[in-house]
Amino acid sequence: MAGIFGCACKLNTSFVILFVGRILDGFFAALVTSPFQQWYVDEHQVTFDFPPEWIQSTFLILSLGAGFLSVTAGITSHIVVGISKVIVLPYILSIVTLIIGGVFITSQWNENRSVDAPLPFKNVIGKALAVIRSNPMAFVISVTSCCAEMASQMFVFVWAPLFIRAEHSGMKR
Repeated sequence: MAGIFGCACKLNTSFVILFVGRILDGFFAALVTSPFQQWYVDEHQVTFDFPPEWIQSTFLILSLGAGFLSVTAGITSHIVVGISKVIVLPYILSIVTLIIGGVFITSQWNENRSVDAPLPFKNVIGKALAVIRSNPMAFVISVTSCCAEMASQMFVFVWAPLFIRAEHSGMKR
């Protein structure tokens, strides 16, 4: 839902709503990767009993595929905006694809019912704090990763409107 609401925020011109949309985009980026990785590892090891060494190569292929899809989505968005002249149309199409993907996943994928999966929030936080206390480098890596993600989101939030303004003011090549 965070992804859908994040895309819907792009339909508004209010700075505050656009900023909230970027925050939702950041939540969505975290929510779409971590649970999927946990689900995949459980399916890989428990359901299908595949060799553990396949996990790393699968995630490598997934990472390369995600990069390719990101570039393809960017090119497709550029073409769609060029044809329709509607700058927010890629976000509207993203809402549609997120809904279709959500319905497909909900109806087709098995829920992860691993013994380790349903930990109460308090236990998860306790374990995370224990890791940080025992290994301060984990905290440094987490903060660095968070700052890098925040910087990339803010770059997109500030930089993209500059390109749009430049295009509309006749600064095309």
